[in-house]
Amino acid sequence: MSWIQENKGPAAVLGLAAAGAIGLGVVWFNTWSEATELREQFDLANQTIAGLKSAKLSPTPENLAKKQAMVEEYGQAVTKLNGVLTKLQPQGQAMSNTDFQSKLKKKVADIKKEAAGKLPAEFNLGFDAYENELPKSDALATELSQYLDAADEVVRLALKSGLAAVESLERSALSAESSSGTKPAPAAPTGEVTRRRTLTLTVRGDQPALQAYLSALASPSQIRFFTITRLLRIENEQQEGPARSVVTAEPPPDAGLNGAAAPAGNAVAAPKSAKGAPAPADSKIVLGAEQLRAYLEIDLVEFVAQQNTAPAPAPAR
Repeated sequence: MSWIQENKGPAAVLGLAAAGAIGLGVVWFNTWSEATELREQFDLANQTIAGLKSAKLSPTPENLAKKQAMVEEYGQAVTKLNGVLTKLQPQGQAMSNTDFQSKLKKKVADIKKEAAGKLPAEFNLGFDAYENELPKSDALATELSQYLDAADEVVRLALKSGLAAVESLERSALSAESSSGTKPAPAAPTGEVTRRRTLTLTVRGDQPALQAYLSALASPSQIRFFTITRLLRIENEQQEGPARSVVTAEPPPDAGLNGAAAPAGNAVAAPKSAKGAPAPADSKIVLGAEQLRAYLEIDLVEFVAQQNTAPAPAPAR
């Protein structure tokens, strides 16, 4: 008698298990085959779409008309945006070269008086060449006048933000300043949307003041001109962190309280809480209160008013 006949129950279980395994294998194989086929179809569809995107536009009249309509719509949107931004920026007023020199001297005198020693002794808002020399033409003086207003606002904003000093200020020259003769600068090339002028500053102050200054430069409520801080380099007066012995030094119990003198040497005084009581020992200020020296390159963006350069219609015959 065979084992199957002697063990009908276990044999039946094993038979069912084997049949189930075969069935599951068939289902898995069919699923895997179907998934592979779908993946191949998906990859083929992606390749087809990529090929269509990179294919050149067929030069049919219909496609050409659609493309021209899209280009025209894009041009109208750019012109509309340019018109809005042009109106938002400060508008310059005509000025003679003698009036510009008087305006420059007045602005320099006013800002030096308000700065109270926070500016260099020789400081002319970057317009040193015109302290004793007139611009070449009234057209150049008009353009320099608006440039002067922007430089004045940038420096005043630095002082208003709490910076300790503006150590230097330089500006990029206008194209008309280097041109010979007294003729005005040529008109902007067709298609030019913006012009860029650059102010280069070196300022000194603590971290909160520098942060306030950078935020103000990007705020339209703080400055009238469109500015972009294109380059920023920061130098800390402390090139190395404090020694561990300085950080862990415990101040005297009454340091800073009841008029007691601050601890001598390199010991760090215990900071106070809002109520005047000593703060916990783990809240000592280690870094962040140092003076910083920052080098900034600030772009003044001027939006050029777009003019209609379309050719005039041919006269009717």
